[in-house]
Amino acid sequence: MTISYAALDQVLAQSDATFGAAECHGVLSGLVCALGDEGLGPFLESALLQTDPESPQTRQLPEILTELFAQTLAMLQDPACLFYPLLPADDVAIDLRVQMLAEWCQGFLVGLHQGGITDFKALPGDCPEMIEDLTEFARAQMYTVDHGEEDERAYNELVEFLHAGVLLMYGELQSGGDAQSSPPPALH
Repeated sequence: MTISYAALDQVLAQSDATFGAAECHGVLSGLVCALGDEGLGPFLESALLQTDPESPQTRQLPEILTELFAQTLAMLQDPACLFYPLLPADDVAIDLRVQMLAEWCQGFLVGLHQGGITDFKALPGDCPEMIEDLTEFARAQMYTVDHGEEDERAYNELVEFLHAGVLLMYGELQSGGDAQSSPPPALH
């Protein structure tokens, strides 16, 4: 079962979570990059702390989050490079998608930190530059969006950059810095 952005966002809202689907998946992705398959425990602990334990939806949340963790890990490990950040569908307004992309990036950085990575500059390969880019993307919600084709194109390029960059970072961190991946394209 593939968990969609809309389904995850709905379950989190019903559980009175303090974060939405984009930030949740960002945290999860950062933890997987930092800890690999050992990241499930810290992810569940972090995610469940931010929900209402009395909500009936919260009881099913661990199962859904465990499935999302397995889905994300499998996509990051797949040779076909299936991983993409979990973000709203293209029919959602561009300004909301940009805001969710920013929240995803913030969550990813939090997930790395929760996974024990505190010195981003000491990371192997191109990871420190990727962290700088993610930090800038996390500020994306501050930019004015014109709702035109150029904004759509720029947004899609950022999503593709995240796709490639997170795959690179996962490879670098899980191989101890010996990944033979090519770096993602620069979008500066």
